[in-house]
Amino acid sequence: MMDDKNVLSKIAQALLVDYSSVYFVDAVTRHYKWYSIDTGYKALKIEPEGDDFFKNVSRDARDVIYPEDKDLVVSFLSEDNLLRRIRTGAMNDITYRLIMNGRPVYHNMRLIKGVGEENDYFVVGVRNVDAQIQAEREKAAYNQIAESLANHYDTIYYVDIETDHYTEFSSTDRYKTMGIPIKGDDFFGEARRNINRVVHPEDRDRVLEVHTKENALNIMKNKSINTMTYKLIVGDEIVNVRNSMIWAKDRKHLIIGIESIDDEVEAARMLREAEQKNQIFSQVAQSLAEHYETIFYVDVETDRYQEFSSDDIYSKLDVNLSGNDFFEDTKRNTAAIVHPDDREKMLKFLSKERLGKELKKGTVQTIDYRLVMEDGSDRYTRLSIVLSNDGTHAIFGVENIDEEVKKELKQKEIEKERLTYNQIALSLANRYIAIYYIDTETLHYTEFSCANNDRELTVHVEGDDFFTDFAEEVRTKVVPEDRGMFDLSLDMNKLNEIRENDDILQFTYRIFRNSAPVYMSYKGTWASDNRHFIVGISNIDYQKRKEKEFMQALLSAKEQAERDGLTGVKNMTAYQRMEDSLQQSMNHGEQEPFAIVVCDVNGLKQINDTYGHKAGDDYIREACTIVCSSFQHSPVFRIGGDEFCAVLKGDDFDNRNMLMDGLRERMLVNNSGGGIVLATGISVFDAKSDKFVSQIFQRADALMYENKRQLKEHL
Repeated sequence: MMDDKNVLSKIAQALLVDYSSVYFVDAVTRHYKWYSIDTGYKALKIEPEGDDFFKNVSRDARDVIYPEDKDLVVSFLSEDNLLRRIRTGAMNDITYRLIMNGRPVYHNMRLIKGVGEENDYFVVGVRNVDAQIQAEREKAAYNQIAESLANHYDTIYYVDIETDHYTEFSSTDRYKTMGIPIKGDDFFGEARRNINRVVHPEDRDRVLEVHTKENALNIMKNKSINTMTYKLIVGDEIVNVRNSMIWAKDRKHLIIGIESIDDEVEAARMLREAEQKNQIFSQVAQSLAEHYETIFYVDVETDRYQEFSSDDIYSKLDVNLSGNDFFEDTKRNTAAIVHPDDREKMLKFLSKERLGKELKKGTVQTIDYRLVMEDGSDRYTRLSIVLSNDGTHAIFGVENIDEEVKKELKQKEIEKERLTYNQIALSLANRYIAIYYIDTETLHYTEFSCANNDRELTVHVEGDDFFTDFAEEVRTKVVPEDRGMFDLSLDMNKLNEIRENDDILQFTYRIFRNSAPVYMSYKGTWASDNRHFIVGISNIDYQKRKEKEFMQALLSAKEQAERDGLTGVKNMTAYQRMEDSLQQSMNHGEQEPFAIVVCDVNGLKQINDTYGHKAGDDYIREACTIVCSSFQHSPVFRIGGDEFCAVLKGDDFDNRNMLMDGLRERMLVNNSGGGIVLATGISVFDAKSDKFVSQIFQRADALMYENKRQLKEHL
């Protein structure tokens, strides 16, 4: 048959109605012919006929297939694999991308006819499915947007402005209790009747004015959206709502969305109370604003960052104020604006690996350096870094210390000129409670202190063995956990290394005062003669405690924003942050195994209707307790009124089947005996097929609904 060109041509013409191109291949000789009437394919310069299909098509694939799909197509069209699939009836089609006119275009390759007892050839058809796939993706995106918006509102009305016909979508249980018809032919008339019945008297006239057809159309004449807030009377409760009136795309329909904003109103009330009662946080924030001119808030996992500034200094220096890779941007900025003599130490200090290790110890990392300003002058600057309480972000504070440092430099020049140890000690007395001047060859030392009654770490006024005397003071007065910090300061070999690197030895430690720990600072540096080592001890307890108070206040506010007020577990905001983190790991191919469990509380509406919302709240809390106790090592989130989810990792993931079986057995018992019933679904991350966290969640959600149906059938 392969030799009958008329037959092949007629078959090809018939197939090219449905396919962009077709290959006829002799399975025995490998001879093939290729047909296409699409001019776009002819531009690919594919040979229309050849003696070795498998060799030539593999060569052509490498020239015209999108790089990420080349291996897929070459593997599919390999002789062994293709003939095996043909004979066994395995997967007979693939979807891939061709490079056409410089862009990837989706195609589907399908085996149309296989080798049989009477046939020694097969036909491969290629179809352009780009428009279909793009349409499916666009439709999925629109559906997700619509679903997300629908979940945002308690109810949505779709109103035909020509006929006044309306339909209600997505009404919540609480909204349904008001008895408002879900569809009708006179939206504005029905709306005004219900406004008189359920809108709070204080807001009624204002809402009625908007809900006439004439007024509504006048308001929306030059707008795409209009919002107003008011109060509803629902049973014995007053509910704060927001009414959003939005034009549909065809401008022939209005979409009216009503959402409860009780949480927003309550949050605003609590915020006002907090602002009135709590002046401490405001004072801390004001002190921070005065202390730091710029703060960078950096996600330690993704390296994304945002700048908060009380000064426009960095914008003048052409520095990125936000971005997706803080450490890479910092390298470029260091080369551009940091003084050449300070760049190397700055880059070492800002090593991501080094900072990660140091910040996990709970210490504040600081470095002083010089900025090269717009006018070419130098400005001394201090960078302080601390890890957030939850370990997710690093906070970089930039402080202008130019005046302070230049004063110190000037003072040091004076001290150097006078060359008197007493004047050095007195000039530093206001900063240090004790200064030690040590002869490293004889170990003789002299102490200069501010006042005898204010000394905390005391040694003799003079002595002949500094290291022995100082070690004894450390043993008797320093908090045991901090004594190891002094190992470097008491090791002459380590001090010599510091001298060779022209470095400063400094650290923070604690001593006991009246049985309570007090923060102190140790700073050690070599004198200019390279023989004497100078140690300064200062009391920084007030500064350290103020820093802790600020960080605790800042991190407490962040934690409260991610906590569900009813159950105490994490809320939807926290889940979205968790989902972002998982998505980032998936995008980089670094995600460890995990599973998502979705739980939905059955019978909540009946509880609310029968016993009231307080009983419903108790019911939700008890259901939450069941979920938390079932997955004790996993974060639990309340993501809806009666919906929870848990993200299983580690032991809970390894034991997921046992945990789910136990939970479902308990639910079967409760379902029969009248206890709390949760419908559940679980889905496991598949690294080979899952590209988005939402895919895993949707599978778990679908399985939850299947379980809900099964529970109802068991009643």
